[in-house]
Amino acid sequence: MEQTLYSLGGLWKIVKDEENNGRAKGWAEKMPELTLSEIRIPGTVKQDEVPYLQVPYSSVFPGYHGYVWYYRTFEAENLPGAGARARIEFDDAGHVAEVFLNGVFLGRHEQHEDPFSYDITDVLKAGENLVAVRCFEPAPMHEPIDGYTLREIPNGIRGFANYESDHAGGILGEVRLVIVPTVRVSEAYLRPMAKTGEVQCEITLENVGEEKNLQLSVSTAEMKTGLPAAFKEISVTAPKGISVQKFSFTVPGHKLWEMDCPVLYICSIALDGAQQKTVRIGFRELEMRNGFFFLNGKRFFLKCTHFNMQTFSVIGIKAMG
Repeated sequence: MEQTLYSLGGLWKIVKDEENNGRAKGWAEKMPELTLSEIRIPGTVKQDEVPYLQVPYSSVFPGYHGYVWYYRTFEAENLPGAGARARIEFDDAGHVAEVFLNGVFLGRHEQHEDPFSYDITDVLKAGENLVAVRCFEPAPMHEPIDGYTLREIPNGIRGFANYESDHAGGILGEVRLVIVPTVRVSEAYLRPMAKTGEVQCEITLENVGEEKNLQLSVSTAEMKTGLPAAFKEISVTAPKGISVQKFSFTVPGHKLWEMDCPVLYICSIALDGAQQKTVRIGFRELEMRNGFFFLNGKRFFLKCTHFNMQTFSVIGIKAMG
C-alpha cells in the first residue's frame, strides 16, 4: 500500500508553563482552563512574502525561554485497516519535545533539525483526538532549564548570538498524520560514489507484524529532467522488528555535481511496488589537499560574503585536515 499523508499544520493553541508543573496538573490529558494563544505550524513571519520561515514560540511569548504546551485537535473517522499503521511525524521540534496523544505519552525527543515519529495506531480513536506537545529551549546566558543552557547543547547558529528575545524553539516544522503499511521503510541512507557511479544503500525496514517476503526497489531519475537513470530490485525477508538491507547499484554514465552544472538525482524507494521514501543524491567528491579545496579532482576557491561565523567554520575545517 502507498503511504497516505494528512497535514496537522495550521493554527495550534499554545500556553506557557512557567512553573513547569503542567504535567502534574494534567495538561497532557486536556487543555488547561487558561487563556491560550495561537501559533501557526509551520510558521511564517509574513504569510504571503516569506513562506516556510521557521517561527519559534518566542514570537508569541517574546523573551520567554521555558516550557510551553502546544495543542491541536483532529478528526480520525477512517482508522487504519488491516495491514496498516498510523504514525505522527514531526519535521523539526526542540530543543526538547515530549509528545502525547489523548493523554498517552508517546515519547521524548531532543535536538532540532532531526525528523522523528511515533506509532499511534493503538491510541488513535474515532472522532476527535488531542495532540499535546511539551517543549522548551534554554536561553544562551540565563539560568539553566533542567540543567541545560543553549551554549551547552548542539544548536547551530543559535549558540553564536544572543537570542534572548527572538528565538526560543518549539515546533518549527510540519506535523503529519501518516498511514503506513505494516512493513515500512523507516530510514534510507544512500551514498553515491563520484568516481564509479555506484550508489551504496542501507535501507532500514520496520515490521510490526509477522515475518514477510517483499520486493525492495530503488528507481533513480535525474531530478531536473525526470529521465530514468537506473533501477534496482531485490528480494528481501523482513523479520518482525528492525532490519537493515545493504546492497548497491550503478548509475550508467552518471553525471557529476559541478559548480556550473549541479546535477542531482531522485531515488524512489518502494516495497512491493508501493513508494515509501524519496532520497535526493548527487555524485561529487569534495576533498582537501595541502590546505586547498578540490571538487571532483579540480581545485576551487571558496568565497564568502557572510559574517564571521562561516569564516571560523572554514578555518576550523582546514585545521582538522
